[in-house]
Amino acid sequence: MNRASLHCNEISEVVKRRSHGGFVLIATIIMTMTLGLIGASLLGMKSDSIADSSIQREEVQALYLAESGASEAIWYLQNIDILWVGDNPVEHTSNKGSYTITIDHSASPKITIISTGYIPNLANARVKRTIQVIGDLI
Repeated sequence: MNRASLHCNEISEVVKRRSHGGFVLIATIIMTMTLGLIGASLLGMKSDSIADSSIQREEVQALYLAESGASEAIWYLQNIDILWVGDNPVEHTSNKGSYTITIDHSASPKITIISTGYIPNLANARVKRTIQVIGDLI
């Protein structure tokens, strides 16, 4: 082989290496961008999940507050005064939220207790859950 053909082969080899190097760089950039987009969308889904979890927790707390109100009314009616109506509606506030109790004797001998739980409180309720208990006067 002569020196000129050897030199042409070396130049051809350098050109091949450089063309592959550009492809690898472009492929790396595309892959990085794709992984970045996937990561960003997963973070968005995670924050939505956290917000949903917080709302569900508050809904359960409001339901428990409403149940507490109904239990309080039942206890008071059974142990203190069967005809108690309180200041309809009766409101109770705690550090967990508040609840109101409404008692209706109009469908005698049935009594209706409506209790509503509010998170964080009645005036600024983000979440509200209501339960109704119907029972007989004994």
